[in-house]
Amino acid sequence: QLFKKEKNMAFTQWEDKLSVFDDIIDNQHQHLISLVNKAYEMLKNQGQKEDVAKLIQELILYVQTHFSHEEKFMKINKYPDIQEHIEAHQDLTKRVGEVKSAIEAGNINAEKALFNLLNDWLVDHIINMDGRYAKYFKESNKKILPV
Repeated sequence: QLFKKEKNMAFTQWEDKLSVFDDIIDNQHQHLISLVNKAYEMLKNQGQKEDVAKLIQELILYVQTHFSHEEKFMKINKYPDIQEHIEAHQDLTKRVGEVKSAIEAGNINAEKALFNLLNDWLVDHIINMDGRYAKYFKESNKKILPV
């Protein structure tokens, strides 16, 4: 069984403190959280392996799409710490790829590892890294250009 019936395994929830003050990016973050929650439910309820694989693939593709959009947003708006942010995106992409390979190889614990990685990293990344560019743009009084 992938998940024990533990009460302390919380879902990731959208909170106002996660906002980066850009509706498009906030909506993308909310969708990512929704996908992580869906993956959690599917894994907890021992969903069909094919359904889990499809959802994981959807999640990975959406993360890549979001990263691309966010990086364009930072580039257009001349965010000074863009390179560090891109490197964080590359690190997560690499780690997700490693876990995805483990899942494809049949490692039963890899699905839980992927969920935990995305759940923990997503919230930490939004609060810390995305929060920094949100603060930078808010304090700089720059007009934010859309992507």
